[in-house]
Amino acid sequence: MEDNNSSKKQDFNEHIDNRPKTNHSQLKNQLKLREVKKDDVTFLFELRNDPSVRESSFHVEPIGLTDHKKWFQEKLKAKNSLILIAEYGEQRVGQIRFDIGEMANRAEVSIGVLPKFRQKGFGVKILKIGCKLASKNLQISSINAFIKKENLISIRTFSKAGFEKKGYLEYKGYHSMEMELDVSK
Repeated sequence: MEDNNSSKKQDFNEHIDNRPKTNHSQLKNQLKLREVKKDDVTFLFELRNDPSVRESSFHVEPIGLTDHKKWFQEKLKAKNSLILIAEYGEQRVGQIRFDIGEMANRAEVSIGVLPKFRQKGFGVKILKIGCKLASKNLQISSINAFIKKENLISIRTFSKAGFEKKGYLEYKGYHSMEMELDVSK
């Protein structure tokens, strides 16, 4: 985001110096999150349109570039939204987004990881770091996730990141698991 959003401006860089739980020895040991920038528009467009991301999403249709750019500009300006880009070394590996809804003390989280970085521990680490940063900077007491019930990998990822299962519900037309992380402590 641009510097004129000083109310949300913080140094969002947070590092992990331990190796992710993975068998892939070529991976380095540094993950950082930073606030989204205007030049991330194409990265997010491609990530949002990844077939498995669309399948896991509550809006399964591909997103057109014009619609994405409009959404992106709105998110950049929104005071109730925070998008962080996850970088591993020099590579962007994913994103995490927090949207504050009608209940000002709660945020809904959304996460996406590039296919080649999935099932290597990145999702859990991105969630842990992102939620820590969001709780500090958005003045929220809880973070909620809504996950399609058949998306067992995401349910497991959120559980490993400390989210608790609240139960099943109908969410945006899909039978879904609601999970919550208490960040008020």
